[in-house]
Amino acid sequence: MDNSKVEQYLDLSALTPDEQEAILKLNSVKTFRKGDLLLKEGETLTKSFFVIKGCVRQYHLKDGEEMTTFFYTDDQSIFPNVTASRVQISQHNLECVEECSLSVTTLDQEQDLMNSFPRLGDLCRVVTEKQFGDYQEMFAKYISSTPEERYLDLIENRPDLLNKVPQYQIASYLGVKPESLSRIRKRLAGK
Repeated sequence: MDNSKVEQYLDLSALTPDEQEAILKLNSVKTFRKGDLLLKEGETLTKSFFVIKGCVRQYHLKDGEEMTTFFYTDDQSIFPNVTASRVQISQHNLECVEECSLSVTTLDQEQDLMNSFPRLGDLCRVVTEKQFGDYQEMFAKYISSTPEERYLDLIENRPDLLNKVPQYQIASYLGVKPESLSRIRKRLAGK
């Protein structure tokens, strides 16, 4: 994908020409197939991703069972939980649910960019803080709701997932078994 396609997905208007050029040089857009693993539990975190098109599932294994914790879709960043001061090991897997176009950068590249353009670090911090706040709200809502309420919330706020993601992964994301999701769907259809 050429830089004009990258610019189409990234809002570069608030950046200086030098910052824009540095970001465009940094970005490496790659296509991944359905089922490709971007990251495995136990691997060292070295990359971050931006979903240009597609759906990436975050999950971990518990007692041999896949526990889906998030779905990243178009225009969402996937930031690994790392600090500059130490190497971290991934506690989850990242898998492409469908064919994906992703911007891929290494953490070293990002650090070099932030060192060269400190203002970008400030902008990234603001975006990350906003995302963190959104995730905190989602988590609080999740733990205080029933599986049926979670499903209704998914229908309202992330309906795109219902056509992209297999039902067993939706069930895992909602914290229920596939049979329970079936019963919830049947009960709601009867209302």
